[in-house]
Amino acid sequence: PTSETLPSGCRVHVIGAGPVGLLLTPLLQSMEGFSVRLYEKRREYKRGRMVRLASYLVADSVESYCSDLIDGQNVQAVFDPPELEEGLAFRRSIPSDLMALLREWALGFRQLNAIERSLSELINAPQSNPVDRIDATVTVKEAMSMLQPGDVLIDCTGSKSLLRGSL
Repeated sequence: PTSETLPSGCRVHVIGAGPVGLLLTPLLQSMEGFSVRLYEKRREYKRGRMVRLASYLVADSVESYCSDLIDGQNVQAVFDPPELEEGLAFRRSIPSDLMALLREWALGFRQLNAIERSLSELINAPQSNPVDRIDATVTVKEAMSMLQPGDVLIDCTGSKSLLRGSL
């Protein structure tokens, strides 16, 4: 979603504060015109496994996007240059503090819980558009009942998706 595709004044409800929900929240938080609510069933980050962000995910040019030794040729075969440029334009719009974290995570392996903590701290940092963080396990019925006309609901609950079975 972008500020052009979301109605002004709407609330965006992000359900799930794992790595995807925590990454999406500061992206939305940086946009003007709507409020963000993050629903999380726990604030403790205990995932100790190591992960690494692929370098092409933080590329700032078509050349650096295709420089990945494994995926470079695939990227060129799958994506048209205008699609790559659109993705790169979006990356340039990512707030600098978030992009700095993403670039750091592309340098080597990090514990997933450290990534989650860093994103959580970024969300909590003083900003002009604070996020309402709500500690709750949300049911499908509760999720549907909290929506008002114009609101957006994003399910980031992963493999145990809250809404997948209801679509």
